[in-house]
Amino acid sequence: ILKEARDVDLQFRQATWRITVTNNGPNASQVPIVVTDVLPSGLAYVSASGRGWVCTATDRTVVCEYAASLASGQSASFDLVTSFSADLGGTVENTAVVEGTDPVPDNNTSTGSFVIPPDTGGDPDGGLLRAGKAD
Repeated sequence: ILKEARDVDLQFRQATWRITVTNNGPNASQVPIVVTDVLPSGLAYVSASGRGWVCTATDRTVVCEYAASLASGQSASFDLVTSFSADLGGTVENTAVVEGTDPVPDNNTSTGSFVIPPDTGGDPDGGLLRAGKAD
């Protein structure tokens, strides 16, 4: 799994996270593929979408399911949109976990992040940041 902060809008206090699940093989994945993301304090669920994904949110827990199997080497992605509170500052990290049985469980968790600068009030470009993944 790979989680990246893609677009962060400081003016409207929203972040879009891209979550990609890749089957590194050697066999086809089990179904359904389930990704769970417990949003940290300060983040709130807005929406989630991706071809073949069905997502639900309860409080700060987002669960997304992909009903199809992925062959070895195939990937499936979805976007998760969150809002963030006005008092949130510094580095914001968010972790997603994919459930499943595979020979390398260490790659079933990924954390993405972005940084909120100390003073974003006078940002001339509207506060849009491009952010990357943490690991």
